Amino acid sequence: MGILGGLHAYIVTGGSEAAREALAFRLAREALCSAPDAPCGVCEDCRKSLSRAHPDLHEVTPDERGAIKIESARAMREAAQVKPNEAARQVFLVHGADGMNAAAQNALLATVEEPPTPCIFIFVCENSRALLGTVRSRCGLVRAEDEDEAAPAAPEGDARALARALVRGVRSKSALTEAFAPFTKLKGDGAVRKLEEARSTLANAAAASPQLASRALRGADLASRAEDMLRANVTPAQVASWLIASLI
Repeated sequence: MGILGGLHAYIVTGGSEAAREALAFRLAREALCSAPDAPCGVCEDCRKSLSRAHPDLHEVTPDERGAIKIESARAMREAAQVKPNEAARQVFLVHGADGMNAAAQNALLATVEEPPTPCIFIFVCENSRALLGTVRSRCGLVRAEDEDEAAPAAPEGDARALARALVRGVRSKSALTEAFAPFTKLKGDGAVRKLEEARSTLANAAAASPQLASRALRGADLASRAEDMLRANVTPAQVASWLIASLI
């Protein structure tokens, strides 16, 4: 389910730094994804945003002193004048936004209020009060929660087993064979859809957990390659055998 409404800007605050960053990145992915259930995790926009390679995703970070100065604000303002390259909008993800000085915030204010092209600004803040009231009044507030406060719902059914196996949550060959057994009985389109569900689950896991990201992204890549094999008329049983061999 999507979080974004119809605003041009959002402040992500609350929780730990990791929770804020994970939520902000999820919002950025949602804004770039064109699927109804954004972020779907499987479209080209999602693939690019997950690898931090989307041309319409602009990330701004503080300098070594934790400051974001007027030059960065002016660069965002200029970039916002350009139409999106591939997605429906550009996304400006500003990490440590409470480090923006007053001059930087004022330079960005008019653009945040009324972007010249489709844009969304996401300000990640430990202390949202560090932002000027004129900026805060133009933003929606989204609060992050730590995992022990609001654990995400686990995926259900075969897709969950596939996702666990693809991140090596199942380690022995016999356990992998058991995990993939329901998949081998699926027909072509059903098998592709199940892999897409598992890949979406892994993409969301990669965004939500820095510790899991590398394994989840590798699993998502294996799922993507397996989907291509199915579309080339390789049977689900053969694909399962290839995945097991790749994982052990």
